[in-house]
Amino acid sequence: MLEKFRTEANRCNLCAACHLSCPVYDHQSWEYNCARGRSLLILALLRNQIGVTDTVLNSIYSCTLCKRCEVDCPPGVKLTDMVEAARFDFVRMGKGPLDIYKQLAENLRTKGNILGEDPSTQLTIFDEVNVAQKKSENLLFVGCMATYVHKNIAQAAAKILKATNYDFTYLGSEEICCGGPLYLQGLEDDFTRIAKANVGKIEKLRVKRIIAICPMCYSAFKKMYTGPIKLKGIEIVHITELLSNLIGNKELVFKKTFPLKVVYQDPCHLGRYSSIYEAPREILCGIPGLNLLELSENRDFAKCCGGPIKQVFREVAYDISLDILRDAKNLGAEAVVTACPTCYHALEASAWEYQLKVFGITEVVATAMEL
Repeated sequence: MLEKFRTEANRCNLCAACHLSCPVYDHQSWEYNCARGRSLLILALLRNQIGVTDTVLNSIYSCTLCKRCEVDCPPGVKLTDMVEAARFDFVRMGKGPLDIYKQLAENLRTKGNILGEDPSTQLTIFDEVNVAQKKSENLLFVGCMATYVHKNIAQAAAKILKATNYDFTYLGSEEICCGGPLYLQGLEDDFTRIAKANVGKIEKLRVKRIIAICPMCYSAFKKMYTGPIKLKGIEIVHITELLSNLIGNKELVFKKTFPLKVVYQDPCHLGRYSSIYEAPREILCGIPGLNLLELSENRDFAKCCGGPIKQVFREVAYDISLDILRDAKNLGAEAVVTACPTCYHALEASAWEYQLKVFGITEVVATAMEL
């Protein structure tokens, strides 16, 4: 797969603009930790000048795939596509993925989620807010992190939809991971198997719309589910798009002030991958008392939270999350709001260092609705 990117790798003009934008290079300033270095390594692999060494593996797998470098790259090199292709090839060669990601794949095979948790957990999320499964045209797809780690985000979403009389259903114990994490680690066969299973489950429900809480799920359904695994005739919507529309139609009404200065953090898979920038801001700007500030780098230029590499490159990921929190603190914010459970997970773990609160956007909406 990497061979088809030979021309793309050659397009790097060695200008080093990516030095200023790569979140990993910010904290580990070795050349192979930025887009230019990764492009050169990929080109050397294609020319058979080097083998797949530990250094090469660490370079390719430490990339967060955030696409930030692509925003600044003058020739527009598609590094993310090249890194993904390298990972696919490494798996075929038996060199990848890194061991922790092999465990994630095994968790998916045995439990249907990347964390290896009991699938029935999702049922308790909806039971606690008194929402039953039923036939509906709208499927709320929760995702692994909001189901097994931060169920407060999922429950807030369910409460909001219930309060606005928005008809929806959910998969409960039948929901399995979207497979996106497998795809991004180069585990193509595992991803395809999971995707086919998801398509079968979802098409059986005869829904017309999927509302994704997780930006990774949203991006996977829209861009990774292609060809024979495409979800035909089903609209894919992120929860922030839906909530923004409900506010605009006056079907969602706020009853309580939320008197905090907050910054909104743009998740990579919602922002650079999917170009959803305004819906979350429209939601937050409509909440009484909330003062929305902008991070120094936002929208296309937003910093990655570091979450995608946290399981392997823990210290670097932690430092990356601190970059966002430090900026928020310097701006006078009291809290960071995000629309991604993975970003929430990364930021919440380090927010104590700057005495900041972290909220999922559904939590803020639910609180302002007095739910």
